[in-house]
Amino acid sequence: MNKHARVTRLFIALPVLLCLAALLPARPAFAQLCRQDVLVESGETLSTIAARELGNMAAYPQIVAATNAAAAADDRYAVITDPGRISVGQRLCLPGAVSTEASAPEALTPSATETIAAPAAEDNEDDFDFVPEELTIDYLRSLDYPGSDLVIEQTLAPGVNYQRYVASYQSDGLKILGLLTVPNGDPPAAGRPAIIFNHGYISPEVYRTTERYVAYQDGFARNGYVTFKPDYRGHGFSEGESRSAYGTPDYAIDVLNATASVKRLDGVDSTRIGMWGHS
Repeated sequence: MNKHARVTRLFIALPVLLCLAALLPARPAFAQLCRQDVLVESGETLSTIAARELGNMAAYPQIVAATNAAAAADDRYAVITDPGRISVGQRLCLPGAVSTEASAPEALTPSATETIAAPAAEDNEDDFDFVPEELTIDYLRSLDYPGSDLVIEQTLAPGVNYQRYVASYQSDGLKILGLLTVPNGDPPAAGRPAIIFNHGYISPEVYRTTERYVAYQDGFARNGYVTFKPDYRGHGFSEGESRSAYGTPDYAIDVLNATASVKRLDGVDSTRIGMWGHS
C-alpha cells in the first residue's frame, strides 16, 4: 500500500471515529465524584466508614453528599435521607476530592441538605411524644424491672461446649425474643457469670434473633459465660413498636428487664452480670 492510499484511508476513518465517539454515552458525572465504592458491613456507621476511608470521622457528610449525587444517576446507590440509618450491603460513594477539614452537617451542599433535612416536628410527634425526663437516670431508677422467667421458644444447633436457644421474656407487657447460650455441664456452686449482649442498629424489619454477633457471643459462651442477646421491642418477631432509641427509653427498659430475667435463670450468679454493647 502506498503512502497516498494510507493517508486517504486515515482521513476517511477519522470522521467516522469522531461520529462514533459522539454517539457513545457520556461518562456519568458521578463517576468523577466517586473515587471508590464501599459496601456497608455489619456494625458499621457512616462515621466509622469516614474515619477508616477518609481519615476523619466528622467527614461523613461528604460521603452522604457524594452518594446522593451518585444516586441521582445510578440506581445502584440509594439516597441517604437519615445519616444515622444505613443498611448492611448498601453501596456508598467515596468522594474523589476530600476536604481535610472536619465536616459538619451544615457544610453539606444544598442538594444534599435538601435530602437530609430533619423530619418536620409534626412527623416526629406522630412517632412518639418526646419527654426529656424519661431519658434521665433518675426516671429509669423510678421504674420497676421485674422481667420474667425465660421461656425456651426454640432449641438451636449447639456450640462447641454450650447450648443455644431462642428464648423469650416479658418487658412492659411485651413478649421479647433473644438468643440465649448456656454452657454445658453443672454450674459452679455460686453460679456462672452472665453477659447481656446489646446489639447496635439493625433495621427492625430485617433483624433476626439468630443472626449477627454470633461470633461475639460464641467467644464468651465457650469460656463459661451465660449470654443473652435481647432483640428489643419491634425487632424481628418480638412484640411492640420499634421507636427511636434517641427519644424514648424503650430499648433501655427492654435491656433492664432482660437483665432481671437472666438473674432468675438457674445456675446464674445474679451478682456477676456484665453488659456488652455495640453501635
